[in-house]
Amino acid sequence: MPDPLVRLRIRAAALAPEDGIAVCAGVLLAAVDDPEGVAEAPHARALARELADRLLAALDAEARGDPLAACWRPVFRLRRHPRLTPLQFALAGLNAQFGYDVPLALIGSTARLSGGELGAVEREFHRAAQPLLLALDDAVHDWLAPHWSALRVADPLTHLVGVWNADRARQEALTSCRLYAQLAERPTGAAEFTEQLAARAGTVAALLLTPLTHPQ
Repeated sequence: MPDPLVRLRIRAAALAPEDGIAVCAGVLLAAVDDPEGVAEAPHARALARELADRLLAALDAEARGDPLAACWRPVFRLRRHPRLTPLQFALAGLNAQFGYDVPLALIGSTARLSGGELGAVEREFHRAAQPLLLALDDAVHDWLAPHWSALRVADPLTHLVGVWNADRARQEALTSCRLYAQLAERPTGAAEFTEQLAARAGTVAALLLTPLTHPQ
């Protein structure tokens, strides 16, 4: 099967540029394509492939009418809303990835190899997740620079952007990885924890995707 990043690039190219899912895919692909990002970081690139695979799976689930993780529901439900900006979708996508996809993808592979040993989990986070999350955050700033520069203090969008904090999101992602690793071999506890992660990220996504009174 082709590389998930290749498949995501093909699927995204078929979407309208203003489609919220195209925006989320564009941020991930921009982070991977940046020569100063994860191009030379094999563990981070492998994690990016898993994030691409998860976004493709969500696209397929939506097409079948299957339920989506709570963190992605607002993004898919509002993906064509005329009063939402690319910046909002980019941040909502990062929120879903930092808050849900990264812990599940990282621990899904690491815990099996390490038995959930926290030192191994943290090492994998710092060599895979940390550079990817930094590259994703940089991609938002670079790819959507015109939107950042156009923000004014009184704009509703300025206040929505304030909901998102990349440093806090990275720390919360690491904390989630640590907790999930300890629950990975307890099916009931792990399932409840991942539902809570998805719900929490979904709440933030709904805030970030509040429609603006006027198009930006």
